[in-house]
Amino acid sequence: MKKKIINIGVAATLIAASGWKLYSNMDAQAQVTEFVSRRTIKFPVKTAIAKYKELAKALKSEGRIHPFKELALKSETIGKVSRIYKKKGDWVKQGDLILQTENSSLYARLLAAEANHKQNKHDLSRYEELFRQEAITQQQLEQAQVKAIMAESEWVMAKKRYQDSRITAPIDGMINEDYFEVGELLANGAPVCDLVNNSQVKLKVKLAEQEINRISEGQTVRVKVPLFPDETINAEVLTVAVKADDAYRYEVVILIQNPEGKLRSGMFASCEFDFEPQRTLVIPREALVDGFKSPKVYVYENGKVKMRKITVRPERFGDDVAVTNGLREGQSVVTDGIFNLKDGMDVEKI
Repeated sequence: MKKKIINIGVAATLIAASGWKLYSNMDAQAQVTEFVSRRTIKFPVKTAIAKYKELAKALKSEGRIHPFKELALKSETIGKVSRIYKKKGDWVKQGDLILQTENSSLYARLLAAEANHKQNKHDLSRYEELFRQEAITQQQLEQAQVKAIMAESEWVMAKKRYQDSRITAPIDGMINEDYFEVGELLANGAPVCDLVNNSQVKLKVKLAEQEINRISEGQTVRVKVPLFPDETINAEVLTVAVKADDAYRYEVVILIQNPEGKLRSGMFASCEFDFEPQRTLVIPREALVDGFKSPKVYVYENGKVKMRKITVRPERFGDDVAVTNGLREGQSVVTDGIFNLKDGMDVEKI
């Protein structure tokens, strides 16, 4: 009986102790809740000031080299190739004879047409004199005039057919490819050769709309070709496109002098456009929330942050970003702690 009474007492003591501990824990939790309710947690952030700098950034772009002049020469005659004067790899000047087709019959017709033309021209002069002396009628004079015109037309056509049988270079350049052999029948419109003049070459690059208004014809450009890493070539802007392509980019053609012929069509090259320094509003690059694609920043004002959309230039300026719209000089932007923030949140600047 005595043992039973002791067990009951121990149990009562344990229950009382447990109740006191639970009460103590509840009291502590209430104190924490009351403390939190009285104090707003502020995320620590670092900021930077938007300020103006003098920026002189070179614009870089890349593209492929193209010949300044190239031409696919085609035949304007029908005949068998009788003689070849120039072949693939030969340099030709404008007017140089490349090949000749069989033209003996064409030459004979030319001589006959030329003689007939001269005779009719002489006859017309004689008829005009007779008409002035009223020795012939108006109708007879007109007939002589028609014959002279027809004879001249036949002579011009015969001369053109003979000249077409002697195919000459229409431009200075190198024969990059030829499509003829002696004895081969050349058809009208058939390809003869490809002419390429690379004493000057063109570099074609594409620029965005934010960049194109800073480019003008005649502007100096520095060009580098990876095949010649130690050389920098001074070139100039030849043309600037006035219409964008489907990707909203504008083509700029750069003229490069190539007297030694080292630069060849298809080579890869890069270029740099230099500009005068401009006073530009900048912020640190790490302040951007969504990068350059959809730039935003958190602006710090009176212990709060506000998300703001901005417009930036696409060029890189080291650790800075050039802002064109959305910020003012002197405003603070968050540079560290961005990923914990929401628009309107209370923060503490450190």
